Amino acid sequence: MSGSARRVAAIGLDAAQWSLVESMMDDGALPHLAALRRRAVVAHLEHADYRTGLVWEHFLCGRSAAGVGRWSAVRFDPSTYDTRKEGALPFTPFFEKVPGRTICFDVPYLSLAKTNDAIAVTAWGGHDPAYPRASNPPGLLREIDAEFGPHPAFDNDYAIVWNRPAALDTLVDALVVGARRRADVALWLMRRFPDWRLFATVLSEPHSAGEQLWHGLIPDYPVSTAVDSAPAGRRLREVYRAVDDAVGRIVAGLPPDTTVVAFAMHGTGRNDADVASMVLLPELMHRLALGRPFLRETNPTSWAREGFPLVVPGPDQSWDEYVNHYLPPSSTRAPSARQRIRAALPPRVLATYRTLRNLSSPPSPPSPARLGALGLPISDETDASPAEIGIPIDPIGWQITHRYRQWWPQMRAFAVPTFYDGRVRINLEGRERNGTVARGEYERVCDETERAIRQCRDPRTGEAVVKDVIRLRSGDPWVDGGPDADLQIIWSRPLDAVEHPTAGTIGPFPFRRTGGHLPDGFAFVAGPGITPRDLAHHDALSITATIVALAGGKTEGFEAPPLPVLGDA
Repeated sequence: MSGSARRVAAIGLDAAQWSLVESMMDDGALPHLAALRRRAVVAHLEHADYRTGLVWEHFLCGRSAAGVGRWSAVRFDPSTYDTRKEGALPFTPFFEKVPGRTICFDVPYLSLAKTNDAIAVTAWGGHDPAYPRASNPPGLLREIDAEFGPHPAFDNDYAIVWNRPAALDTLVDALVVGARRRADVALWLMRRFPDWRLFATVLSEPHSAGEQLWHGLIPDYPVSTAVDSAPAGRRLREVYRAVDDAVGRIVAGLPPDTTVVAFAMHGTGRNDADVASMVLLPELMHRLALGRPFLRETNPTSWAREGFPLVVPGPDQSWDEYVNHYLPPSSTRAPSARQRIRAALPPRVLATYRTLRNLSSPPSPPSPARLGALGLPISDETDASPAEIGIPIDPIGWQITHRYRQWWPQMRAFAVPTFYDGRVRINLEGRERNGTVARGEYERVCDETERAIRQCRDPRTGEAVVKDVIRLRSGDPWVDGGPDADLQIIWSRPLDAVEHPTAGTIGPFPFRRTGGHLPDGFAFVAGPGITPRDLAHHDALSITATIVALAGGKTEGFEAPPLPVLGDA
């Protein structure tokens, strides 16, 4: 790529699905993105590591999962059999290679540890920001909250709403308000710091809405037969229109010589993983290893006689409340007062508190400043420094998978917590503290485990439910720092129950998120000297190098070259 340095505005559209964006542009429903496309170089992107859930980490450093050295936000400790969710790593973000000032507003997985002179705001309203609510300079986020308020859906957008019409509407209203408020903040930041060379932000609303409302676009999704899914489809499109309006306002407020890079690193599609990976798989592994169930058993004969109906929690009942009903009494005993207080805190507040508690003279942990749209608290900006924050740790005990932890040391293979595909770890001698699988037996136990999982069938149809099993650590199972799992299970369909020849029927359980993720993204690059054309398909990691090159920085160290937006090969 050639050309002198230019002012660049990079606008990420988190998990915006290209097929929906394209159809809505063609129908006139997204006029601002359509106008941008008409004057842009268009690239179709593919992100190979989208299943990790770490796409914004890859964007921020221009490297893949292998390049970063982690394949999941879940960290398993083989010395303790403990798991936790680890947030943003303290790496140097790509914009440090850009000459001049950068404003980075609400990009997930940004750590402030090495942002130097950049104007940076984290966790104002992003989905899965992986860092506390913080800013550089300190106090800027608190000023933004006072002037505009936080994003009303922040930390409230994880609630499952497909069975709760009132909550669904409340969440969408908050996302629409949040998109408008996000544009207000973006324009204010650019006026406040007018000497910026690079402005980068991510609009999280497509991600938040897509995971909760995707059944509104696919009438054959199981829950679409149990509830009226039409409102979900209408309101999902409303969120996309609000995002389009926010993009239009941001672009209209840019200096005329600005080059705009609007992009999505990955997309959204049908969710095939949540219940299968988070509930069915850990229960299957427990039954296969110990010969008995952990979860309270359902009545498969009665369920079949009734025609295999879907489980639909009541409109006032959350997914967690319903599924926790199946835990044995020992797992659901009344929490202590201290446990109740800790459970009420948002994960990032709790993580910050744990960090600060270990200081010699710890300040008080940040207290919730206000409630979000669904009544969950939104914390104030943290007073902790990046050094004190370190790598944020979020507890993961809420996942059903984590409830099996007490048996992992005696099992040959067990499911570990996950947010996407199923993940199974082999209890390997010399790697795990209480490894039960000898070194020479690793491949054989992997084979046996894979065969057992592939025996699962859909109780309704008798069809196989496993699409693929990937060996994540074949050839290097003892290497430190590798993936937290040995086997990755990719499911073939949405599942609420499975049937196994020896483990029996597991489920049914209510569905969770209806939207998952796809590898396909897109990019529009428009600005002075750029001739509109289609660049066909490229690696999504190219976006990082493209932004840096356009802004006059050096692209060495990135895994993918910049897009040839100025006509260079």
